[in-house]
Amino acid sequence: MSARKHDQALRLFKEVLAGLFAPNAHTYNVLIRGFCKGGQMHQAVSVFSDMKSSGLLPNASTMNTLLLGLCEIGQMSSALKLFREMQAGPFLPTSASHNILLRGFFMAGRAIEFFKEMKASGVEPDLESYHILLSALSDSGRMAEAHALFSAMTCSPDIMTYNVLMDGYCKIGQTYEAQSLMKEILKAGYEPNVFTYSIIINCYCKLDKVEEAWEVFMKMIESNCVPNAVTFNTLIAGFCKAGMLEDAIKLFAEMEKIGCKATIVTYNTLIDSLCKKRGGVYTAVDLFNKLEGAGLTPTIVTYNSLIQGFSERANDGLRLLCHMHAEGCKPDVITYNCLISGLCSANRVEDAQRLFNGMACAPNVTTFNFLIRGLCAQKKVEEARNILDRMTAPDMTTFNTIILAFCKAGAMHDAREVMKDMLKHGFYPNTYTTYALAHGIQSSKGK
Repeated sequence: MSARKHDQALRLFKEVLAGLFAPNAHTYNVLIRGFCKGGQMHQAVSVFSDMKSSGLLPNASTMNTLLLGLCEIGQMSSALKLFREMQAGPFLPTSASHNILLRGFFMAGRAIEFFKEMKASGVEPDLESYHILLSALSDSGRMAEAHALFSAMTCSPDIMTYNVLMDGYCKIGQTYEAQSLMKEILKAGYEPNVFTYSIIINCYCKLDKVEEAWEVFMKMIESNCVPNAVTFNTLIAGFCKAGMLEDAIKLFAEMEKIGCKATIVTYNTLIDSLCKKRGGVYTAVDLFNKLEGAGLTPTIVTYNSLIQGFSERANDGLRLLCHMHAEGCKPDVITYNCLISGLCSANRVEDAQRLFNGMACAPNVTTFNFLIRGLCAQKKVEEARNILDRMTAPDMTTFNTIILAFCKAGAMHDAREVMKDMLKHGFYPNTYTTYALAHGIQSSKGK
């Protein structure tokens, strides 16, 4: 139901309240559930308060819906207060109530505390409760505690339980433990699913063990477990990271053959890798042109990769910027940094300055440094110095670039002034600074 229809329902409800007929519990319950599902928690809580004032009580299902809505918007104190009301009766919290609150506390980083409270109050956790807590422990890298909890479970685990644990071990690079769990899965008679295989593949790819990841992928195929887009994307990214671009492209073709629809992540991974390969930007453009036909919309990541690929062809990069604006894709600081760097490298510093002045987002230190480097390369050191004066957080590169430019120009007094400024910002001369000063002193002696 839309927000407009919810408002209409509320107006009708108030008319009922003002009329001859008193709403019953069912009327309140329906309205509360409607507001919760529409994300209008303020109205849901307001109707809940009216319901209590009228002496009526919601049912357990509605209480859980209200509890879930509060948790989803992060109002954990209100959710806990409602939960305490439930504990007071007449509708005592169900296992679903406990799990809703447990998941809410998981999002807030306090799941372990509430789980302990559950146990202390005599509430026996079910499988979902264990999954939530295992996820909380795994996400925080507390795998010893996660395994201890797994061993002490009072209900039988399922494949999802193993997947959560395996993912936790993989996140901290403990592949041996993850492999041991895979053996335990097979021994216990569970069938590894697409998530199980994808977790192990991702683990190996992150550790740059792409050959091991490929072996797991082949076992997956042999077991008649059909890989999904996440599996393919993970392995394609692994191949690209390992410099095995041809294998990544072959896997992309295989993905299409088996009818697994490529996502924008698939295209972005390949486009980025192609743009980093000499001459690969043209193949990347071919992929980019296929996006519309695949029903996909390019993202800022797509455009930034291509613009970086056209770093030596600034006009092509600027055309892509125009295309971004036309498609409603807002450029970010990475977009501008790539373009400004490319323009400066092509000795088009004035164009770079115009682009800098028209930026639709705040520049970062890298943006300033590219522009300063471009100005210094054209011996416009005073302009570079003026930009330095506008910066709130210059870094060592900023100072060294300007110091070297002044030294090359024989302006040692200006170089020393910039170094004083550098010291004020908490930076101390490094090897590059010393080289710049030595170069300047040597040049001035030659004169």
